[in-house]
Formats: sequence, C-alpha cells, structure tokens
Amino acid sequence: MTGKRAPSYRIKERQALTQFARDIQEQAWTDLEIAFRQAIRGAWSMGAVSFAATIVRAARLVGPTPWENVPWTLVAGGVYGGLYATGGVTAAVPNDLELEGIASRLRRSSYGHSPTVQGSRQMWARVVAELPMNAADILAGLEGNNQ
Repeated sequence: MTGKRAPSYRIKERQALTQFARDIQEQAWTDLEIAFRQAIRGAWSMGAVSFAATIVRAARLVGPTPWENVPWTLVAGGVYGGLYATGGVTAAVPNDLELEGIASRLRRSSYGHSPTVQGSRQMWARVVAELPMNAADILAGLEGNNQ
C-alpha cells in the first residue's frame, strides 16, 4: 500500500484558505495606505500597525503579495520592501530601473497624473524612516490578541 493522500475536500479547503489569506493580505495593503493618509501625524497609527501586522502574518503563511497588486506609491516609496524586510519576509522588489519604467508607463496612461518614483519616496519617507521604531509593535501584532 502506498502513502495516504489527503481527501480531495481537504485539498480544496486548504486551497480556499490560502486564497483567503492572499485576499486579506492584498486588501490590507490598500487599508494600510488609507491608514497612513488618515493618521494624525501622517505616518504610523495604531490602525497602520494593525494592517502591517496582518500583511506580515499573511505573508508568512502564503508568501508576499506580488508588488504589482500593491498600491504603486507604496512600492515605489519603499514601504513594500521595507515592511516585508521588517517582518522577515523575502519579497521580490523592482529595482530602480524597473520602477522608473513603470512610472513612465503610468504617467503616459494617466496623462501625467501618476506620482514619480522620487515623489513616492518623498511621500512615504517618514513612514519608511519610522519602520524600525514600529517594528516591535508590528511583530507583537503577529501573536494576535487572544486575551
């Protein structure tokens, strides 16, 4: 007799849970951008830390969200790579040449209204600079609040 195989319904459940975690993670990137924009000080808030912890937790389970599915300015501004690095998650990040090419295409398709790479870096500089100060809170959020 050969080794046991998982019943097909278990495989389907696992696939559904994996997709759910990917969807949650992708939505959390949009929620994180909104939380940054709404924060009183314009950077990290309790909500932003919570969304960041959700992103890292999901990435540790199913891998990082592809950068193409994350708000452009967060990728170009360094938040995407910085958050995953803070959480100990390896993620493919476009290099400067790729970012400039993408920015150029976005500007053409949006009639010049898309932020530049430099503009994105300036926009999110404070968030990226404060990542180390918020790392402990983000990583503590990985343990969950089961109290």
